[in-house]
Parts: sequence; C-alpha cells; structure tokens
Amino acid sequence: MSSMTMSRSSLWGIDSRVIVYSAIGAALAGWHLAATIGLDGSSVLEWHRWAGTGAAGMATVAALVTVRWRKASTARTLIYRITLFGAAALMAATGHLGGVLVWGADFLRP
Repeated sequence: MSSMTMSRSSLWGIDSRVIVYSAIGAALAGWHLAATIGLDGSSVLEWHRWAGTGAAGMATVAALVTVRWRKASTARTLIYRITLFGAAALMAATGHLGGVLVWGADFLRP
C-alpha cells in the first residue's frame, strides 16, 4: 500500500463531516428561504421545516457516534443505527413535504 492510501475509518470520518455539513447547510438554507420569500406559516411548511431540522440533527448524532467513539460496542452500534435510520426516514418525509409545498397535495396522482 502506498502512503497516500487512507484507511476505511478515516475515509468515513471525512464522509460523515461532508454529510453533516451538507445537512446543516440545507436546513439553514431552507429556514432562510422560507423567511426571505415570506411564506405563510402553513402546517405543511412547519412540518417540512422541523422534519428537515430533525434529519440534520440525527445525521449529526450518527456522525458523532462514528467519529468520536472508536471502540465498537452494542450500545454505540444501536445508537448509530437508530439515528441513521431516523435521519433517512425524516429526510424522506421532508422531501415528500417539499413536494407538497411546491406541486400541491396531489402531486403523486397521475
């Protein structure tokens, strides 16, 4: 192996930082956009905002679990899996709610 090869754990540390920075940036940009264009405080918008914020928070926790805790344990693995799955579920819900905001409630119908 060359000296330029990175270990799997160090690559995940870089990737997790990019994921966290992207998630936090997207959440902040969404809050800023909603405030800038003067959207009304509809319930769909509020759910969209908080689901996105929750997804960013859970992605941050999942990344911290992998970066800060080097020794594997059952509890840490469980925390990681729950927060990663939760972040993915919230991201899917946020995307759906974003579609409702942009295209209307029946955007999935043919």
